[in-house]
Amino acid sequence: MTQKFYTINILRQMLHKDRRRVIFNKIISRLNRKKVRNAENLKWISDHSVEWGEFLSTVKSASLIKEVQYATQKIENHSSGVLNSIPFKMGGAGCYPLIYLMVKKLRPNTVVETGVAAGFSSYAALLALQENNQGRLFSSDFPYFRVKDPEKYIGCVVPDNLKSKWKLYIDGDEKSLPMILSEIDSIDLLHYDSDKTYYGREYAMNLLSTYINENTIIIMDDIQDNPFFYNYIVKESISDWRIISYQGKYLGVIGSEGIV
Repeated sequence: MTQKFYTINILRQMLHKDRRRVIFNKIISRLNRKKVRNAENLKWISDHSVEWGEFLSTVKSASLIKEVQYATQKIENHSSGVLNSIPFKMGGAGCYPLIYLMVKKLRPNTVVETGVAAGFSSYAALLALQENNQGRLFSSDFPYFRVKDPEKYIGCVVPDNLKSKWKLYIDGDEKSLPMILSEIDSIDLLHYDSDKTYYGREYAMNLLSTYINENTIIIMDDIQDNPFFYNYIVKESISDWRIISYQGKYLGVIGSEGIV
């Protein structure tokens, strides 16, 4: 897609007054993105990380490992056909096998995710919720404002038969998260995969703090971008944490002792 059409689609999205601030902040964030990442943070992450495959092998239940592998293949087979029909490349899928594993094993009633994109992680969570026969997923996202009619692509890989347990809000975290919180009492599992800036993470975690307790599972994607995850676990005196490497990126996980 050419820069000309990017500009046209951005201006079209700017007509939505509720989205103007989010779009402006995203543009400024990208212009100000540091080219050199914090070396100390990257070393700490590398020193404490484990590959996804190695992490999965430590799961106590052999049958659960097989379920994760089967679900992963099912999601990939379905999603590849959907994505092949889209004329542009969408964002990365995140570690959706881990999402499935956590939801299937821990049987949460309330799952909250920030960042949906094509919907791999949403698909994984909803599939596990359906198999558990309990729980709901609440998602916050923001449209790909550089393309035409971006709303129709949010969560596009999620099959219709899984959507009954899903509430999706698409005006960005600052507007969507308060709406989600008005519908829930607490968060059993949080998957953070939206604004990866330090401010974005800090804003969301501060907002969600009263809905997070000692039993909440937190999965935070792309922690290599800045030292927020490290600072968070130190500030909150969290001891049950680990770092998983997946497809060249890192995610921080809080509260996984019940699985491995």
